Amino acid sequence: MTISATGDRRGFTLLEILVVISLMTFLVTALLALTLNLGQRAYVASTRAMLERVDLSIDKYRDLAGFCPPDGFDAAVTMREGSIEIRSSACLYECLGRPLQIIKQGPGGKVVVERYDSPVMRGLKESELVRGLADGADVAEIGDAWGCPLHYDRLEGEDSYSPQNTPDVHLVPPEYHGPDPREEPGIAVTEAGRGQNPGRYDVWSHGRRGHEPPESDEGTAALLRETIGNWQPPGE
Repeated sequence: MTISATGDRRGFTLLEILVVISLMTFLVTALLALTLNLGQRAYVASTRAMLERVDLSIDKYRDLAGFCPPDGFDAAVTMREGSIEIRSSACLYECLGRPLQIIKQGPGGKVVVERYDSPVMRGLKESELVRGLADGADVAEIGDAWGCPLHYDRLEGEDSYSPQNTPDVHLVPPEYHGPDPREEPGIAVTEAGRGQNPGRYDVWSHGRRGHEPPESDEGTAALLRETIGNWQPPGE
């Protein structure tokens, strides 16, 4: 015996399909936003960890040399093998990321060069450096998690504050370079327009958008708020 069943076999209506598509789009968008947010938080944490490594390495350098690494602003600094002038983060790599070499004045004014077999800042990976010169010279800048060079300003001595708001502070000048965040009230913890760690040094990253030009004044303010500096409490 054959039994046949009949009844309504109604398909989905257009409205139901649109509702399902809308829900799926919302869920995918929310998941993507969450993933990007988590990724950026990881980049911020990695950059803060890099600043802490730089801090420890500078302190170790100062213990050995008696002063912080030069920054190339108070006096010209050239890499040891040639005549390439370096500043800011490139000085950090020269002094911390390469086998240590300290030039001191000995008895009677004699120049003494102390050479070490290893760098102060050990374990620097190539992915943590920003290079740009194609002549094979071992010159680089220490970078943040986004691949942009850090900034460094030594603040030992009077008139040692050096604003860094022009592209030529880097080995390869970017097309756009925003203002020095220490010049901006609200970003600076102490008085704006001066070093944030007097007697020591300032190190900072521009954050996730690096040297991207903003579309408005509001955009500039947003970029500055992404600054990660060694004068800021963690999480700010």
